[in-house]
Amino acid sequence: MRVEDRLRGDIDRLIHVALAAVSPEACLRRAIHLNGDVLSVAGESIDLSQIQRVIVVGMGKASARMAASLEMIISERIDEGLVVTADGYRVPTERVKVVEASHPVPDERGLAAARQIAQLADSAGENDMVIVLISGGGSALFTYPVDDVKLSELAETNELLLRSGATIQEINTVRKHLSQSKGGRL
Repeated sequence: MRVEDRLRGDIDRLIHVALAAVSPEACLRRAIHLNGDVLSVAGESIDLSQIQRVIVVGMGKASARMAASLEMIISERIDEGLVVTADGYRVPTERVKVVEASHPVPDERGLAAARQIAQLADSAGENDMVIVLISGGGSALFTYPVDDVKLSELAETNELLLRSGATIQEINTVRKHLSQSKGGRL
């Protein structure tokens, strides 16, 4: 075997190991643990016996994988949930509904999912816990325009911003001001 072929194989294996270490599943397994009724999230503990309902919502290209991973950890504790992910990113889940929508330009499916997610979040009472799973693409997929902005106008604005060369920070700033759900308003 040539040295170049062996090095290429070594590099391919290193890349595979690195990507596996930062996968949504690996990140959730490191951050979330359930021990009896105690849910630990990044070092914070929550007594689930004091929680009436667990609701999971999410948005982003990895949100379905994150929801599936979360189900593996706390499946029986999840009462309902909905995540919106990009077309082609759906994975099987049992308790959390997965909706696919257009990315990066929003569509009606993303709008409908955003409305349902907002309703789920709004339905949470003081003894409920809402777990929010956000990943890359979430801002484009979670589309809930302010009342006087039509979805077609929002989609056109998105397309213009993308073609303009605006940075993702600039695009997200505009999205925030045209949305009922971004900037902490969910």
